Amino acid sequence: MYKNIPRVLIASLQSGSGKTLITAALAIALKHICKIPPRIYKCGPDYIDPMFHRKTGCTAGTMDLFFSSEQEVNDKLANEVQNGQIAVFEGVMGLFDGIGAVTAEASSFYIAGATQTPVVLVVDMRGMSLSVCALIQGAVRFVPKNFAGAPARIAGVILNRCPSGLAERLAPVIEENCAVSVFGAVPDTEELHIPHRYLGLTLPDEQKDIRVLLEQAAHLIETHVDISAILAAACSAPPVKLPELPRRCGTEASVRTDCCAPTLAVARDEAFCFYYEENIALLKQCGFSIAYFSPLRDTSLPDEADAVYIGGGYPELYAAQLEANTPMRNTLYTQAACGMPVFAECGGYLYLHRNVTCQDGRSYTWCGIVDGDCMWAGRLQRFGYITLCAKQDMLLLSKGETIRAHEFHYFTSTAAEGSCTAHKPAVQTQWDCIYIAPAHMNLFAGFPHLYLPSHPHAAQAFAAAAARYGKKRLLP
Repeated sequence: MYKNIPRVLIASLQSGSGKTLITAALAIALKHICKIPPRIYKCGPDYIDPMFHRKTGCTAGTMDLFFSSEQEVNDKLANEVQNGQIAVFEGVMGLFDGIGAVTAEASSFYIAGATQTPVVLVVDMRGMSLSVCALIQGAVRFVPKNFAGAPARIAGVILNRCPSGLAERLAPVIEENCAVSVFGAVPDTEELHIPHRYLGLTLPDEQKDIRVLLEQAAHLIETHVDISAILAAACSAPPVKLPELPRRCGTEASVRTDCCAPTLAVARDEAFCFYYEENIALLKQCGFSIAYFSPLRDTSLPDEADAVYIGGGYPELYAAQLEANTPMRNTLYTQAACGMPVFAECGGYLYLHRNVTCQDGRSYTWCGIVDGDCMWAGRLQRFGYITLCAKQDMLLLSKGETIRAHEFHYFTSTAAEGSCTAHKPAVQTQWDCIYIAPAHMNLFAGFPHLYLPSHPHAAQAFAAAAARYGKKRLLP
């Protein structure tokens, strides 16, 4: 059986072209027209852009061909997009930028091909006029070496940051020379500018009146872009084959104790906000009940907590506030020492250290669960996809098991790391990672951001450990 899923992928040829704001604005415009919020997917390992997507009132997730197979991304599309709903993909980096910087593998181009999704190319027009034809024509015709498929199906282009007078004269020239439609031209508007920092865009909650900004952007798109043409392109996508059965963890019953699910305390506030929603969904599927808490404001974990998950984010921006919350730091230290399972990624891993030295050179005292200090390195330390291989039995992995992840951080650590080996694809380099905690088999902490659905057993193992700890905790 097949399912009709209108869909479109918003791509560009480089980061910083404005595709996140255009994707969010387009989603709002489509919601106005279709009366149902689109389903938005971010291609690639990104936490910040989906936060903007969710501010539109739409559900947002991840589509990634390093973390998932082609079959899995199509099954995900078929399972998650409702009848009558449109799927809007936002590309990552440039359209063809994939694994190892010199391949297109796992790129937005591959996602478009695997899901047979038409592409709308956003072109940043700053400092350019007729030369844009060369860029567009190259994108339309380019097929990466060793790729067996056809060129990307570019349904049309949006000229971004383009003066209206230039757009009127240039659009017919582009269509004549590149054989591709110009769907519209968005003028450069300083009021809709979103500033960047070292991990990407500043967070949506840091923007003044973010929902107002997005509605203004949607009005701009509705005024200057042919939404009906984009909708027609989305509706031209072929049907998606329905999977025989929905993908499940399959072991959720094994982690329940006395008909109660173990409770996972998930850190979620301004400092810790980098989570794949797919991770949270899988943890729920494997038996967890989720309780959110704030390391910034709460003085203790939820009373019912059987395990802790602290994701990434910008804890360094709140270093003094995290230090000042001594009760929370002491609670985490005590619970970890008592055997509560703790899973911490990147920013969460930093928070578990004894001390942190931030970008301004100031040092702060943090949890002390990890025997080491961390410090701002001044430049990017790791970037890109990795596969982790466990060198010993651990909280989430057994010896020899692998899971896919990515790293992207500016801090270094003096802590002993070597419970896993990280393998970087394409360039074939590797290094030791994940904190060595011989006295804490209940701890899994390191810089990598894990994508749990790439190895669901890790979520199952975490839930089972929490259930065992919860049962022990409840004994008289």
